[in-house]
Amino acid sequence: MVDVITRGEPAMMLCHWTGIHWSGQEKGFKVLQEVVRRLHARFNKLIWMKLSELSRYWATRELTRIESTSRGIALRAPFACPGFTLQCRIRISIRPKIKSAGREVKLRSVGQLRDLEPGTCHHSRDTLTICFDLLKGDQTLELVDA
Repeated sequence: MVDVITRGEPAMMLCHWTGIHWSGQEKGFKVLQEVVRRLHARFNKLIWMKLSELSRYWATRELTRIESTSRGIALRAPFACPGFTLQCRIRISIRPKIKSAGREVKLRSVGQLRDLEPGTCHHSRDTLTICFDLLKGDQTLELVDA
C-alpha cells in the first residue's frame, strides 16, 4: 500500500466480510483499523472512496473527451464525477473558471497539491492542477490571464 500511494496511484483494499468478522471476534476488523491508523500516520491526506466511487472516477477519466480550445479546455463527460482532477501544462499565471449550464464558477487557489478539493486549483511552475465537480455533458474550463 505504501509503495502504491507514494507513486501517486490509487490503492485499493478489498476484503471479505467473513475475514473482517472472523466468527464474531472481529480480528480482521482490528487489523484493518491498524492498517488505516498507520496509513494516516504516514500520509497527511488520503481520500477514501467506495468501490463504486473509484469505478466512476476511473471510468470518467477514460471516457471524458477533453479538447484544447483558444480560451481553455472543453470537456464532454458521459456522466458526472465529483472531485474530478485535471492537470495541464501552462506557463502563464492564470485564473481558471468553469462554465457549465449557463453558470460560471471561479476556482480558489491553494498553496499545495495535497490541499486540493472540489472548487480549487494549484499552480506550480508550468503545471496547473484543477479539482472540480464534473457534470454530465459539456463544460468549459476557461484559462484567463491573471
